[in-house]
This record gives sequence, structure tokens and C-alpha cells, in this order.
Amino acid sequence: MNNPFSLFDLPVRFELDLNQLEQIWRLVQRQFHPDRLASRPQLEQRLAAERFATLGEAYRTLKDPINRAQAVCGVSGHPMNLESSHINDSAFLVQQMQWREELEEAQSNHDIDAHARLAKLVENEKTALHQSLTEALDHAHDYVKAALLVKRLQFVLRFNESLHNFSS
Repeated sequence: MNNPFSLFDLPVRFELDLNQLEQIWRLVQRQFHPDRLASRPQLEQRLAAERFATLGEAYRTLKDPINRAQAVCGVSGHPMNLESSHINDSAFLVQQMQWREELEEAQSNHDIDAHARLAKLVENEKTALHQSLTEALDHAHDYVKAALLVKRLQFVLRFNESLHNFSS
């Protein structure tokens, strides 16, 4: 899958209307779902199943902010290698350590208020990173900066999962 944006006739942009993407996906599901072709020849069914799988993968790519950022970079000729990029921002790393300590303390004390405050901080950080990625990818076309922002977003999203595991 080279360009997931083209499969949904969307511009190559990080900032997408996810509601529009969802609506297009529903239409695509109705149009290309393999069950609609159950009475057709086997080759046609197989091709439809392959097309549907490709569209499903493209949908999941575009829906996920990290995968979407990687797709923007790849389509723009600047593939992102997240394994080789490291966060060298000591302030960000210290912030993450503080968050982890605060989460551990909230868990050990069963402090729901502290957990809620931390969840709000993380949500604000996700929003800020999303805005920064939009600026870096859609306006400045700064793919190096975008890779660093994606690494940060990965960390924040993993931490957010830890927060949700606390509340479940």
C-alpha cells in the first residue's frame, strides 16, 4: 500500500476530518465487502477480498495518528524510520519520568483525583503534539521534526494506555 490517501480520494495531509474518513469507510465497506460478491466467480471474489483488505489496511493507517504521520512522510518521499530516531530532549524525558512517578504514586495511594489530573495533562500533551505534527507536516513540511514529534507521541500514547489500565 503506497498511498492510503489516494484509496479514499483524500489529500495527503496529517490533519484529516476523521468523521469524513469514517463516512467514506462505511461507503467503501458496503461497496467492496466480499460478501456482496458471494454469487460471483471465485476469481472475482478473491480480487474483491484482496481489495477490501487493502482498503481496510489503508483505513486503519489513516485513522491512527502515528501511522498517518508515517504515511504522509512516506508519500512525500521522506520515509520515517522510528527505530533509529531517539528523543534527545532532556526536558521531555524528565517530564515522562515525573508522569511515571505520579502514576505509580496515584496507583499505590488509590488516588483518583491525582489520576484525573495526570490524565488531563496527558490529554493536553496529545493535543499539543497533534497540533505540532499538523504544523510540521502540513505547513512546514519538516519531516525531521515530524519524526521526533511522532516518537514523543508514541511515548505519550503508551503512557495514556497505562493511565487507562489504572482506571480499569
